[in-house]
Amino acid sequence: MVLTKCDSTNATHRIVQRVVEPKDCIGDVDRRYYRNTAAGEWTACLDIYWANPGCLSIADEATRAVACDDTTAPRRYRATKLILGVSNADMCVGYAHPVRRFTVCTESVR
Repeated sequence: MVLTKCDSTNATHRIVQRVVEPKDCIGDVDRRYYRNTAAGEWTACLDIYWANPGCLSIADEATRAVACDDTTAPRRYRATKLILGVSNADMCVGYAHPVRRFTVCTESVR
């Protein structure tokens, strides 16, 4: 994990919580980043950072900020809408956050 400024074009996630173990993250975060170092163990609880003006290439192993027309990047998505007060993705395709009650609607870019 590399820390970057939120307004960086490389920003892909935002830290929503820092806890000791991954199980301590709020239940609907998008990713958990666990480290056990000499300074102690900690987990960064992360949500995908959809404010990027381009697209995100989202794979199991990594998420990268990419240009929407970059056909070399697999699984490109862009956010289209934020719906508050919902606990599922029934209103659109996207990333539901049922605990915090919001959904980020996304579209696949081809």
